[in-house]
Amino acid sequence: MKLSLNYLLFLVLIVIGQASYGQRKVSIKVQLPSGIDYSKLILKYNNGQYIKEVKPIIANNAFAISDSCYSRYAILIFFYPDSTETEGMSGVAIWVSGKPANISFYQDSLTNKNPFRNYNLVNALSSGDVGEDRYYKFIDTELKDAQNFYFKNRDSINTNEKYLDILHKKQEIGERKGLEFIALNANQYYSIWVFKNEIVPSSSLRADSLLRFYQQVFPDSLKQTYEGNEIIKRLKGRISTKKGGEAPDFRVKDIKGNVVSLNGLRGKYVLLDFWASWCVPCMEAMPQIKSLHQKYPKDQLEIISITVDKTYGNFSAALKKINADWTQIYQGSDLVTRYGVGLIPQVFLINEKGVMVFNMEEEKDYQFIKLKKILEEAFEK
Repeated sequence: MKLSLNYLLFLVLIVIGQASYGQRKVSIKVQLPSGIDYSKLILKYNNGQYIKEVKPIIANNAFAISDSCYSRYAILIFFYPDSTETEGMSGVAIWVSGKPANISFYQDSLTNKNPFRNYNLVNALSSGDVGEDRYYKFIDTELKDAQNFYFKNRDSINTNEKYLDILHKKQEIGERKGLEFIALNANQYYSIWVFKNEIVPSSSLRADSLLRFYQQVFPDSLKQTYEGNEIIKRLKGRISTKKGGEAPDFRVKDIKGNVVSLNGLRGKYVLLDFWASWCVPCMEAMPQIKSLHQKYPKDQLEIISITVDKTYGNFSAALKKINADWTQIYQGSDLVTRYGVGLIPQVFLINEKGVMVFNMEEEKDYQFIKLKKILEEAFEK
């Protein structure tokens, strides 16, 4: 299967997983094709909870991975520059079950051929084996329309909300087409996997509608999986954080060891910022978060940033880079679950009575225009 790296990053890599459920170990041996430039290889590992980049130790064109997995399959995604590509890079995804797996890549005799196109698999499956190819063929027209618009207008999308809105509408059309495929193939594992990872995090589709779809379409055998468990939590979290509702309470420790709870912050506004050091839009939003921290005193506005980083070193380095001196939460998976966070950055504002008054995804206010107006009206009367 041929995936654009940029599109995969946009739709998948910021999807977040939370709970420790059915954890097991996966062992994978990989034989790389000869003659490749290792510095150009990008390798991603999806363990069901989150996706991370892997930097393996390569010897004799081979390496091994032993890591945790929560879903039925772990997924290794190989990206390598392909001279035949016009946008992004070609991606090859290999699905691995619980048995020790072997992936052996080899090159054919054709020139200008991506060296990761050909492989032999033991205890592993290709994207076609699990149903991914059929899914993307089903949504191909809608997918290409969104991709083409993104690549043609990516600079404007970053600076103009009009273009961003158009992209979201095109993505919604693709997501609704995806729901058609899922409904037609509800008994297949891949359907619940793609529903969890690509449909549930969408801000374009209503969480209550998706919850009804899930309950009506999927069989009990798939609902009683890690994916089913996560889908319920995420959708209920999204529903509970709609603007106008009572914000879910929480009790966590910040990186200094202080206990932070929503009930303990009653009487002041609370801004929750979900981010990660590897998330470019998150880092771009940090100066605005910092300006709000500097503008409003802590007895008026409490800012709490919750990272989804899995490596403390990366998180700590990012804090130093932005000189963040407000409340920081590391390993806040319970908060991520309670608030139904699927994509980052995500920002919530809770008023002094504990009521949700701003949800960035719901408002589609990525430049914080509405957020700043709410704060100004609250404090600058």
